[in-house]
This record gives sequence, C-alpha cells and structure tokens, in this order.
Amino acid sequence: MNKEIQVLIGGVQGDGILATGVYYLQVLSRMGYHVYGKRHFTSRIRGGNSAIIAYGSVDKKGCPKDDMDIVMALDEDTMEIYTKKLRKRGLLLYDAALDLKVDQEFIKDMEIEIIPLPITEVVKDKGKMIMKNVCSLGFLTRVTVIEPKLVESVIEDAFKDKGEKIVEKNKKVLQGAVNYDFTSLKGVNYLIEPVTKKDRGPVVIGNDLIGLGAVMSGCRFMAAYPITPSSEIMHYLSEHLPHYGGKVVQTEDELAAVNMIIGSSYAGVRSITATSGPGMSLMMEGLGLAAMTEVPIVVVDVQRKGPSTGLPTKHEQSDLNILYYGGHGEFPRIILAPATFEDCFYDTVEAFNLAEEYQCPVIIMSDSLRSLSYENIEDLDFDRITINRGKLEMEENLQDGTESFQRYKNTEDHISKRVFTGMKNGLHHTTGLEHGEYGFPLGPKDDYRGQAVKRMEKLAPLERTKGIKMYQEKDNKVLFLGYGSTFSVLQQAVKKMDRTVDYGAIKQIKPLPAVQLKKLLEHYDTVVIVENNYTAQLRKIIQSEIGYHHKLDSLLSYDGDNFQIEEIKEKIKELI
Repeated sequence: MNKEIQVLIGGVQGDGILATGVYYLQVLSRMGYHVYGKRHFTSRIRGGNSAIIAYGSVDKKGCPKDDMDIVMALDEDTMEIYTKKLRKRGLLLYDAALDLKVDQEFIKDMEIEIIPLPITEVVKDKGKMIMKNVCSLGFLTRVTVIEPKLVESVIEDAFKDKGEKIVEKNKKVLQGAVNYDFTSLKGVNYLIEPVTKKDRGPVVIGNDLIGLGAVMSGCRFMAAYPITPSSEIMHYLSEHLPHYGGKVVQTEDELAAVNMIIGSSYAGVRSITATSGPGMSLMMEGLGLAAMTEVPIVVVDVQRKGPSTGLPTKHEQSDLNILYYGGHGEFPRIILAPATFEDCFYDTVEAFNLAEEYQCPVIIMSDSLRSLSYENIEDLDFDRITINRGKLEMEENLQDGTESFQRYKNTEDHISKRVFTGMKNGLHHTTGLEHGEYGFPLGPKDDYRGQAVKRMEKLAPLERTKGIKMYQEKDNKVLFLGYGSTFSVLQQAVKKMDRTVDYGAIKQIKPLPAVQLKKLLEHYDTVVIVENNYTAQLRKIIQSEIGYHHKLDSLLSYDGDNFQIEEIKEKIKELI
C-alpha cells in the first residue's frame, strides 16, 4: 500500500479542470489525508492548457513531490507537457476520444502503463459535456479505489446550491464512470494506505486564510483593485466582511486603494489592501504617506513573475527589493513573510497588531504558490489571537485645553499616542509634509531631524525579536534558510537527506532580526538563503546590513515554478 499519491489532472482551461482536482483533494481530505494542491494556469478565461497537481499523504508535507504517480490527460497538450513528469511505472490515463501523443521511448523506458478512459462517451450517454470534470473524477477515484459514497458526498456539497436536479444529474455521470464495465482497468488499482483519522478539514487556499486572519483580527474595511494572484483575498472578504459590519470597495486602481485604506485607518478602522508587483509599484507613494502621517495600514503583496506584466500566473519572489527599499525618502515599514500555510492566518493577525503598535505600514509578503496553493486546514488556535491597538488614547483621558493634541509628540520609545477623528480635545493637524509634534508643517527655522529620528528609530525593538523560526538545530555546520513557499520544499528536502543540515524560516524580513541573525552567522560555517529570484535579493540585503559575506551563500530559481526537492538536495550534497 502507498502512503501518498500525487495526481496531475490537465485539460483545456475553462473546462472545470481546477474543480476536478479540488474535488479529489476534498475526497482525500475526508479520508484523513493531508493534502496539497498546486495550479498551473494561463492568463485566459478559456483556452490553453490548465492543470492541477493533487497530492495526498499520511504525513503533512506542504509542497508537492517532484514526480507524478498518475497523469490524467483531458487534452493532448497535457500528454505532451506532463507525461515526462511521471515516475517509473507510473500511470497515464487519458480520454479515449483524444489521439495518444506521447514519447514512446520514454513510455517504454519508464514502464508507464497507459489506459484510455471512455470519458467523453460516458458524459454523452449520462449527462452533458459540462459534466466532463465529474466523470473524470469518477474514473480517477475508481483507479485509486476510493469508496464511491465518499465521492458522492463531495459532489453533493459542490452542487447543492444549484438544486437537487443538478446534483442528481452529476451523480448519475459520476456513477456512470465508477460502474463502467471494461477489462482494461482490472488490476490497475493504486491502493493508498487507510488512515485512522477521518476528515482533515476544509480544503482552502492561502489567500483564504489571509482573508480569515483579517476578519479575526478586527479588520472591517478593504479597498483593492483585482490582480492575479491576490484577487481571492478580495473575493473572500467581499463575502464575509459584510456579516461583521465591514465593507469591501473595488477601486479604479491601486493608487485609490492604498489612499482609501489610509483614510479608513485614520478614522479608526483596521484596513487592508492586497495586490501584486505591478500594484505595489503604484502604491509606493501611499506607503510613504502612511509612514509620514504614522497611520497603520496592512498591505498584502502576493508576488508573481515580473517585470511589467511579466507572467501573471507564474511564481517568483522578486518584489523584495522594492518592498524593502521602495519609495522616495526614508521611512519605516515592517515586512512579514508567511512560511507555512497556517502562517497566512496567524501572520495576518500579527500584521494588524504590529501596524497599530508601531504606527506604520506592514507588508505581508506572500507569493503565488503560498497564496494560491490548496491545503486542508484543521483546527486553528483562536486562543492565540490577541488584539493590540497600540498607544491609543481614550477620549475620556484627553485634556481640555486651548492647544491642539500632540499627535507626533517625541517620546522615549519614539511612538506617540494617537486618537481617532472626532474625539473631543483630540484635534490635530495631519499632512504629508514634514511636521512638528502638533502636525503642523515645519518652517525654515525648525529642526527637521527630530521627527525623522522618531520615525526611523521606533522599529529598533523588532531587531531583537526572533524573526527566524528554527525548525532544526542539530549543531550541523550548514544552515539553510527559506522564506515564503520555498520553506516547505526546503523542509522536505532536508528530511529526505537524513537531517544533515539545519534549517529554518525567515518570517520577519524588515527590520531584519539582526541580533538573532548575527548569532546564527557566527555559529554556522555556511548559511544558504533559498529564494525564487535571479539576483539573490535577501542574501544581499543581509550582507549589506549584517555582514558575514564569506559565510552567506544562495540557492536560486527563477523559472516561474517552485523549487524541486531534488534541486535543494543537490545543494545540500554539495556543501556537506
């Protein structure tokens, strides 16, 4: 019996390919498996090839395997593109209505078993062509010997809002595939090991957890312009925020979005926007305004492959430099990078707390793989959630007087008390101009340095935090550090290498956790930063700010996809 299974389902984009994979992930999750799903898609509504990897395993992995156990091809492109991803003695399933297009030499060498499935035939007989994805699911679950009633329950849940008639039609197509009588499937059973725990929870994407984290943190306003791969955050909040008295506004562009959340936050409402690289370019002036006025905002950047429009549906971690250094002038900002699926939730809650504690922009630096990949999520620990609104002055404590409120008062920790608009005796001036303690613009005789120091020094405590989560410290000589979606692949590579190196995740990117980093760099002979960009952006930032040039190394990938486990294993072998 197998403890894991990885299937790639591919076909014409717009034909329900994604739905087939998600249904299969839901089936595996209800069986008790940890699941992971990864999309391959193009910037089209219909047409072109689309595929989804559906991975189920007894142990939680957080990333796909390098090769496939099964490829299910619902178009000829899938056969040509993905057949060579099959492992030795893997299985190629394809719609019998298609011409078989494969490399016969590869098929022979790898001992691939090929089985045509009467998918189109069954759909025409039992339903409509729009139900092709359900028929494909039926054949796939038959090959992997899954209880039909479990699959039916997933279909019932998927179509229940469309009415009983639609549910029954889809179940009829599903049963037509499951019960189809033909000899070519005899003995082709991919048995997966039964697990004792049933139902690992709902299958969601990382963007959903960012949205949930925003709701649970008390965020009640979002302004955003749709852009791949961040749009699902807006979709999620559009559905859920109104139930909590919140609101989502689709703006005309990213400039409007960032300025609207600045205004909302200034009025006292926790606010968020989400975008990708092109949108971040437009938001830079807004980030500077939020920093100058010390208004707390949260911005999510789900990175994709650039520059310019680039490859909107492909993966990269190349926005770091603009997030770290971007904008005119110098101003404080905090950058968090969720390393695990659960981090998408917890780090979003933390982002809102940090934004209000330090009164500055906080950027959640996600990436397309972390945000758009599927996993099943079990119980989240809501007891971990705390709300910290920072130095917020209550109206009853405001002193009656003739002078304005000292909104930007210089304090020992460089953080002033803030008030919400409309508070009695909380009147103060707010401007994007450099200002004094009352907010009024500074004149030629005023000292400009005080407020600059105040802004730039207030994040100093974060340099002493443990912003790097160490997952293994076995006193090895080499340390590998990943961030974002690279971390899960790194973790699996190390586990497959019998733990011959230590590894961790950099979760706080700015300010760098300087004290912790220095200790690690002093301890290890080599520290390898694993990142999906061409120019080793994080490694160079660390070298610039911390030093230890001779100890820092890089492992880079920039092909629009995630690291392969084997790539990281090869780098480990090179260094030990």
